[in-house]
This record gives sequence, C-alpha cells and structure tokens, in this order.
Amino acid sequence: MKIVFTFYSSYFALKAEKALKSVGISFETIPTPREFSSDCGVAICIDSKNKEASLAIFNNNNVEFEEIHVWNV
Repeated sequence: MKIVFTFYSSYFALKAEKALKSVGISFETIPTPREFSSDCGVAICIDSKNKEASLAIFNNNNVEFEEIHVWNV
C-alpha cells in the first residue's frame, strides 16, 4: 500500500521533494493518478510506513498539500 500526496501547485510538489530528500525519506514523483483530482499534475508517492514522518516534515517546512490518498498498487 502506498500513500499519495497531491498538491495545489508544482511549487509545493517541488518543495515536498526537497524536504523529503533532506531527511532521506524514499519517495517517487509521479503524474497525479486519474482517480485523484488535483490542480497540479504532479504527486508524491511514499510507502505507507513513512506517512507520519512525511506529514511532520511537510509541517516543519511549510509544504502545503491538497489531499492524502491511499493507493493500492
């Protein structure tokens, strides 16, 4: 199971990438899946075990995201 963060803009998606890289959390930058509507065409996909850590990192780095989705891939 994966967690997908969607964003309001590519600015926040890039900011999220930078924040996750800085602490070594593994992620994938993916096109936003069709089943998740988003203003931004880019999403961040992480392993579900990293959800809480990612939320804390986003909060500490003022990364605004649109929604959190559970993705069974």
